Amino acid sequence: MGIFTGIAQDVRYGIRMLARNPGFTTVAALTLALGIGLNTAIFSMVNTLVLRPLPVSHPEQIYTFATRGKSAGNGFSYPDLTDIRKQTPELFSGIAGLQILGATGLSIGGKSERIWTDFVTGDFFEITGVRPALGRFILPSEGGVAGADPVLVLTYPFWKEHLGADPAIVGKQASVNGRQVTIVGVAPEGFRPISTLINSDAYMPLGMAVVDNQTKSDFLSDRNNKNLILVGRVRTGVTQEKIRSGMDVVAKRLAAEYPKADAWQALNAFPLAAVGPSDDPGSGLGVVGALFLILAAMVLMLACVNVANLLLARASVRRRETAIRAAWGAGRGRLIGQLLTESLLLSLLGGVGGVVVGLVGNRVLSSLPLHMDVPIILDFRFDWRVFIYAFGLALVAGVIAGIVPAWRATAGDLNEVLHGSGRTTTAGGHGFRKALVVAQVAGSLMLLIVAGLFVRSLFGVQKSDLGFDPAHVLNVPLDPGLAGYSETQSYEFLDKALEQVRALPGVQSASVAGAVPFGGHNMGGNIVVEGQTTPSGQQTPSAGYNQVSSGYLDTLGIRLLSGRGIGETDRQNSTRVALI
Repeated sequence: MGIFTGIAQDVRYGIRMLARNPGFTTVAALTLALGIGLNTAIFSMVNTLVLRPLPVSHPEQIYTFATRGKSAGNGFSYPDLTDIRKQTPELFSGIAGLQILGATGLSIGGKSERIWTDFVTGDFFEITGVRPALGRFILPSEGGVAGADPVLVLTYPFWKEHLGADPAIVGKQASVNGRQVTIVGVAPEGFRPISTLINSDAYMPLGMAVVDNQTKSDFLSDRNNKNLILVGRVRTGVTQEKIRSGMDVVAKRLAAEYPKADAWQALNAFPLAAVGPSDDPGSGLGVVGALFLILAAMVLMLACVNVANLLLARASVRRRETAIRAAWGAGRGRLIGQLLTESLLLSLLGGVGGVVVGLVGNRVLSSLPLHMDVPIILDFRFDWRVFIYAFGLALVAGVIAGIVPAWRATAGDLNEVLHGSGRTTTAGGHGFRKALVVAQVAGSLMLLIVAGLFVRSLFGVQKSDLGFDPAHVLNVPLDPGLAGYSETQSYEFLDKALEQVRALPGVQSASVAGAVPFGGHNMGGNIVVEGQTTPSGQQTPSAGYNQVSSGYLDTLGIRLLSGRGIGETDRQNSTRVALI
């Protein structure tokens, strides 16, 4: 009998035995399904954040940049970009700059809505190496002049969900913050070249960033305006060591030439992570992901121990059947193989159920409302890595759960089982099963302790002092730019809106702010205090900031420790003030 014939017979026999005991099969398969499903769901998140490559051509060649020193970080100015690009042609085939997530108002076809726009240099799409779904991308000749090249490229989801996938959209006129633009193309489906978590709506040439009221008209020549993220494509064959030495030369050269703006100790280039640009190449996401995978693996091990206990109990009942098969000439290896086949079939059933559990769990996670200003998307969809992982887990779980019961079921004197009319000597088996129960209880207790610590931390966070009182506070998003208002008109509109809202019955106070607390979107910059200097070798202090109107502290219930708050006389054309 050939090996494949024997395997086929074992599979058919195993299916019959599992079908004959539907209660046992259901309980064992569901136990494994829960363990495999949890592991699959967590691995899909790790896959999205760490393993899945960016949807661009040869993603391993896409690098991002960061600096160390007084002006450390991953923000660069346009002059920095042009200098780095000119001095590293032998390392990178192209380097592009991006100013991401600009909140703009798009008006098209009589409808206005807020969109998130990335402003990119003209060579950005060449670096990604992808083709548009419709029309064209931004050209290399566009984006180098402030206010010029009023063109717009839409992302595929926005085109499909907001414009009905209109194939005639290319060439149509639209308005962005009151500025007329032409829609020239649509990016391909799934195109998120900077981060798998950020879902932009459109792309515009970098020079068009002036449509955002926060961007100054001279930002392309201002070396201190470090709002650009740089990404580049490494030339084939260039080693990491060559990149490091080349970046060191550029950093020293620019630091010597522009000591105030570019006081860099080092300039680093490293592969762009799936979660997006960072100033730290050694991101801890991999470690955190491994920790959660280990915890999930322990849950699966407990499930395997539980199923092994069930299989041991079932094997003690089937000892006489095993003895008869041995008497007919089946060797011990053949008997172990048959019993292992049954456990593998069980684990495959559990694997299918686990994939279903993982899909349901991911759908729930992906649909969670984050209530953030930044357009974060949780795209934990399954790909071939996740399915291979789930299948591998099922095979490993089947072997772990079935090997010991199969070994013990075929051990000992099977003749004694036949002559004993079904009575077995299972004292050792009972002892082993007790050990499994102890291990299962110990592992479960440890996981419960870990879960309890997580829950306690969650309760602690919920009771922590936020620094403001969120009770009875209503947040109403307003963007006058959606209606094409200019900066002056926007201020006038907000002043009138505040006046009328404050006059409403029941309203104690009202204020306007550029961002809400924990909204995830704020501006930032370096802080230079008069009379203080940053020690040599240390980074200049930086801080995020929010732009607010009078009444902000009262509206959020923020206690003032010293000085005064923002008042009615603090306007855009008055002396600038700040509250720390």
